[in-house]
Amino acid sequence: MLKKFFGSLLFFILLLNSVFAQDNGQKNSLKGKVKHEVKHVAHFIDNTLSPLELAQGFELLFNGNNLEVWNLVGPPTTMKYAWEVKKGELQILASDSSKNRVHGDLTTFKEYSSFELNFDFKLSAGANSGVKYFVIIPNPTQRAGLGLEYQILDDERHPDAKLGLNGNRTLSSLYDIMPATPLDTPFKKNIGQWNHGVIIVHANQLIQHWLNGFKVLEYVKGDARYLEAIANSKFAKNNDFAKNKITPILIQDHGDAVSYKKIKIRKIK
Repeated sequence: MLKKFFGSLLFFILLLNSVFAQDNGQKNSLKGKVKHEVKHVAHFIDNTLSPLELAQGFELLFNGNNLEVWNLVGPPTTMKYAWEVKKGELQILASDSSKNRVHGDLTTFKEYSSFELNFDFKLSAGANSGVKYFVIIPNPTQRAGLGLEYQILDDERHPDAKLGLNGNRTLSSLYDIMPATPLDTPFKKNIGQWNHGVIIVHANQLIQHWLNGFKVLEYVKGDARYLEAIANSKFAKNNDFAKNKITPILIQDHGDAVSYKKIKIRKIK
């Protein structure tokens, strides 16, 4: 009798193990599928557009492989010694003692009026660069474009951060015109880390600068505050400064090592 009882108990335990094993196998199988699906819809791949971004009307300004939508400001030799596309990054090379190192900005072939521009940037120690808009297109003899500038700067090491008025030459400021609200250290990435910048130009000329998810500056192009700031800036004597209503996007070569990626733009109404 006892033998029969233990035999039945053993059979029952084996049956339960079999059921649990199948159930776990199905769960693991489902878990694997879910992971796979999540990877498939991830939106964080460098230099690509997610389905949502496509639906919102974004277009890539840098595909990670070449500069097909960009025009070089300055002589053709500039490209060889000043700019490089490497490992999915648009890199400005640091100046050296080479006589071949000629500075020259990049501008998009396309022009925009109201837009949202997104870009990631990485500074080297002491570096200076900038992203400009409402740029007056330079003539063939120039190597730099003039316009409103989202300042890209190592505030701690570059002397420009201490010039200008009230910090209007610091990171993410409207260069030499209006200062950005400084971010606390944890939200301002260290040298060699990627920061995320956004410039939004609305049709009513309300303009915003964003840094790492925080709005750090907002102004209206053409209002009294803006005009007063221009009058107190280095651009005061330039009667045509930023008065154009349509603009290419410009990335500034200041002779320092700075990298960009995930550059994308959409027109807004």
